Amino acid sequence: WLPALLLSLWQNLVVPKTFYALAIFERRHFALSDIDVRISSWMFIWVFINVFLGTLLGSLALLELGTLLRDPGKIVYSIGSAIPRAGNFFVNYVLLRAFLVPFRLFWPHMQVLCYILQSWIRNGGLLWCGCGGGKNGRPPTCLFCLRTRRARMLGWAPKSVRYGREMGMLLMIFLICTVYATAIPLLAIMALGFFVFTWIQWRYQLLYVYMRSYESGGCELWPHVALRLVWILAIYQTFTSCLLLANRQWYAAILLWLIVPGYLYRFHLRCNEYYRKPAISLPLSIAARLPPANVRRSVYVAPALRKGANGWTEECGKVWQGWGSQKYTA
Repeated sequence: WLPALLLSLWQNLVVPKTFYALAIFERRHFALSDIDVRISSWMFIWVFINVFLGTLLGSLALLELGTLLRDPGKIVYSIGSAIPRAGNFFVNYVLLRAFLVPFRLFWPHMQVLCYILQSWIRNGGLLWCGCGGGKNGRPPTCLFCLRTRRARMLGWAPKSVRYGREMGMLLMIFLICTVYATAIPLLAIMALGFFVFTWIQWRYQLLYVYMRSYESGGCELWPHVALRLVWILAIYQTFTSCLLLANRQWYAAILLWLIVPGYLYRFHLRCNEYYRKPAISLPLSIAARLPPANVRRSVYVAPALRKGANGWTEECGKVWQGWGSQKYTA
């Protein structure tokens, strides 16, 4: 459980902030939705190369290095035999993620969890801090125990959804469970439970917890996710063929290589033609048949300038609002 826990902490605390800073520093996109898509694409590449291939090739190097040095031509068979051996780590990781999903209903983001832990310390849960949790008649003075009304409001304030990070993590679970569904069928059942509870959690939090930082109508992120799903199916076909070759199933592996790549490519072209292109540029013939829109003028007014608003805040204009992210970089 320790490697899976360390990986989860690394991908929650370090990787999202790093990719966010890089996307801002890149200065390639102007729309907030495009920056989120950029972060999601980096998250997928990170997941595939560092987590998936890194774990698989690490297991391959530890167990099959001698065989590969003697006969490099057996790399396909070695990859097929290394897939089940590396499955233990992914089983533990998916179990950990599935176990933590219900708890996210109680702490939807890390700042709420930090506030709960700091309140516990202040109430005497831990006494190793410098001020003793504010006990023995001494006021709390350390960083863990000193909590103000402003700090509480900032900790519990609604945040925007980090779409780039969240979609990258969901695609990671889908990639792992899809590729290992053949070698470890139990992983597919765990993935089903994970996505069922995740759907319940995100449906509740999107309605009642998180706020929107921009509006794109799904025209940017959904085609990006659909393309990655096609890539995941291609990766699944590749590693399943290696697994079949390792088990001497020649005809099944050759049949997969002959049928699946061409079918996936045609499916991608069809989805791009029927869904992606009309979303980018709507044909005039379709636009002419649409009913006229009746939009209120207040929609085109910035929320901070509407009647009853308190004005601009330091979080306005950020992709991820409320997460302590920077708005500009050097």
